[in-house]
Amino acid sequence: SYDIVLSSSALQWSKDLSKIIKHLSFITKEINAVLFTSNTFKTIQRITNTKSPILDENSIKEAFSKYFKCEFETIMYKLEFDNLKKLKHLES
Repeated sequence: SYDIVLSSSALQWSKDLSKIIKHLSFITKEINAVLFTSNTFKTIQRITNTKSPILDENSIKEAFSKYFKCEFETIMYKLEFDNLKKLKHLES
């Protein structure tokens, strides 16, 4: 048993977030987590015509709320690219 579990930018990559949260609820009563949502990198998704592998905000909230008393805070950041060329420029 642990007093608290902390996670930063990791759990959103889970194939079955609800299952992981359920198992975490067996070992701790408190969890603090920071997760990206499917809304992250929207411009990259649009330019590359791909879908986010990350869950949407509501699915994440639902998974946590099943097993923990939760407070959520959503912070929006905006970084946009007009085209793929400008996006690739960041790689250099």
